[in-house]
Amino acid sequence: MQASLASRLSSPFGIALAGAGVRYSAPDYQIYFEWVFYAAIAWGAFQILHWVWTSRATIWSNLRMIEPLHVIVLGLAIAVGGVVWQQVRSKPPHSVGDAAQTPPQVVSEPEKPKQRRYTVYEREQKLPVINEFRDFLEGPMQKIVDDGPRYVSNWWNAIKDPKNNQTYNGDLNAFFENLNTSADRIEELRKKHHRHEEIYTVTNPSYWNSAVPKMNVFRVNYGVAFNSIKEDAPAESFHVLMNPARDSFEQGLNEFTAWRNRTLGDLRDLERDMSSQ
Repeated sequence: MQASLASRLSSPFGIALAGAGVRYSAPDYQIYFEWVFYAAIAWGAFQILHWVWTSRATIWSNLRMIEPLHVIVLGLAIAVGGVVWQQVRSKPPHSVGDAAQTPPQVVSEPEKPKQRRYTVYEREQKLPVINEFRDFLEGPMQKIVDDGPRYVSNWWNAIKDPKNNQTYNGDLNAFFENLNTSADRIEELRKKHHRHEEIYTVTNPSYWNSAVPKMNVFRVNYGVAFNSIKEDAPAESFHVLMNPARDSFEQGLNEFTAWRNRTLGDLRDLERDMSSQ
């Protein structure tokens, strides 16, 4: 008498489960138990196929009793099971059991840094330093911001009509001297007052590493256009040389202006905070 399918599968699948348990609990012996695990699975699959073959007559008679409704119900069950399986797989391992217990986290806005409190002595030391920087930013540096656009727009008139624009070359050189002197002056002030950390930080000339060289391109190219290109040369000869230089100057001036305005605003904020205490 043939043994039932359950009895045939109990031993190999018991071995398979034991092998699986040891496999994941004893990694040092993993390579040995993998063979046991897969061999037990293969033996179980062989027993299933053997049972199907020997019991094919009984199975066929039972299959003839299946109605179309049974197939539809089975298909729907498989579809629902697939959807549930996909939902479970898409969740992190820890979220399946903890989803109902873990409350949603509320993201709060970062707290604003508290305003620093200055002693009377600190205010007496720092406020004059702020005023020294402000005087320079609102004086010589403001002149750079105001005069820069005029040199960009008048270069063509200075080349084609030098008699009526005799001061252009001298004014342009004075502009760049003021620009370079201002950069040096800011560095001198920062070194002089380096112990005032907050003032030293807000006056960091981060834009100057690129702004001043971009503006100097205009000065160099204008000298070439004024001294090397003949007066009767086509206008395109000048514009091909000067248009990129003009764009570079405007970009550098915008960066310089942005740094100056931001630094001046930060210094005013520091001054207001100290004065209000």
